[in-house]
Amino acid sequence: MLDGYETHFATNHLGHFQFVKEILPVLLKAQEKPRVVVVSSSATWNAPTCGIDFKSVVQKQPGFRTTNYYGQSKLANSLFAVGLNTRYGDQLIVNAVHPGVVDTDLFQITPYSPRGLSHDLFHFALFWLLFWVVKS
Repeated sequence: MLDGYETHFATNHLGHFQFVKEILPVLLKAQEKPRVVVVSSSATWNAPTCGIDFKSVVQKQPGFRTTNYYGQSKLANSLFAVGLNTRYGDQLIVNAVHPGVVDTDLFQITPYSPRGLSHDLFHFALFWLLFWVVKS
């Protein structure tokens, strides 16, 4: 928990939401149409089938996995982008993007970096197979 909120949701969504909320008045006064880029993920498919389980945002839920919490935080990002576009699409350019697997230290606990995986098809396939097995 981070300030009373589930860590993934607080880190991936609430902070960015608050930041955009704070700068929105300045963006809406810009002479040229400003752009807001929201980083989401294809991992939204890991969100609960109900969408965002708001109870889990403030309290750990039995049966929820880390991937479920992460997925719903990224779903919140996507929904936020849709909401921004619905309300301010005539004044802002709003984009939601999935950056893909980039070369970061995100997978540092595995023996293969994302760059190494992309150059070794066998290990790349093995990584994703293990990911799907662990996920289910």
